[in-house]
Amino acid sequence: MIKRWIVCGLLLAQGVLAQQSASSWNQGATRCPFLDERVDPVCSLKLTYLLPANTDLDSDFSMLELDADAELYYIHDILLGDLDLRLDLSTDFPLNRGDVDLPSQFLMFAMDGRWTWRYVNDTAFQWRLAPGFYSQVEGLSDDSIAMPVTFLGIKTFDPTWSAVAGLSLRFGFKHVVMPMAGVVWMPSDQIRVEAMLPTSRAIIYLMPSWAVHAGASWESVTYLLPDDSLQREHVTFEDVRLSIGVTHEISNELRIGVELGRVANRTISFERGGHTSVESAPLLSIQIGGAF
Repeated sequence: MIKRWIVCGLLLAQGVLAQQSASSWNQGATRCPFLDERVDPVCSLKLTYLLPANTDLDSDFSMLELDADAELYYIHDILLGDLDLRLDLSTDFPLNRGDVDLPSQFLMFAMDGRWTWRYVNDTAFQWRLAPGFYSQVEGLSDDSIAMPVTFLGIKTFDPTWSAVAGLSLRFGFKHVVMPMAGVVWMPSDQIRVEAMLPTSRAIIYLMPSWAVHAGASWESVTYLLPDDSLQREHVTFEDVRLSIGVTHEISNELRIGVELGRVANRTISFERGGHTSVESAPLLSIQIGGAF
């Protein structure tokens, strides 16, 4: 099965490189807040600490999370659409494990490919593939590989707001189907609101180099356990996060940010082997981003 996916990926890459077709991009189309407004940096590195909290096993649980991503390249006019390739890395370290039998480190390392096709009536469709490792670090193998697939429909009503709806299919995860829906609204250059599921945020640009933001997200991350001594197939960390933060753009090439928040409704669950609840706790994040 893995070899089949690899062959399909190589054939797709060959087609992308060989294709020289007309653009689907409508040059007179309305600017889309969801697709056209760059908010996040080209490259970023984020460190998040979830402070200790009590579990229903009457012991403390805490987590250190490291997230990084980088935009590799963006190409117009590929197979009648536009191609955006990113590299995503996330690694989690359970510090206090709360008497839960967990590996010492988890890894998500994936190539995030996004192909966007736009139609003349300000409608767009986006397909995403994110093949990679979603697993404990110990015993990485072919069984550690997964490939979430996402389908989105986007409608731009005017230059200030767009609506988005779709879903993500994640075979082998606890939640195979993850809905994605909401609106992106930009009433001015100083305000951006993303009322979305599973992640929402509002950004206010106070000055050319400062911005504040607040957000809420539902996170459900599944890691495969190919080398688990208890014969468990995967573990899922699920929670709801609320945060506020500030970002300072030091230059066109560098920005830094700090976030404070709270993580709640936390669970650690296995498809076999139990379910553990974790009390809410504060979180602290620091982030650096830019065009490195």
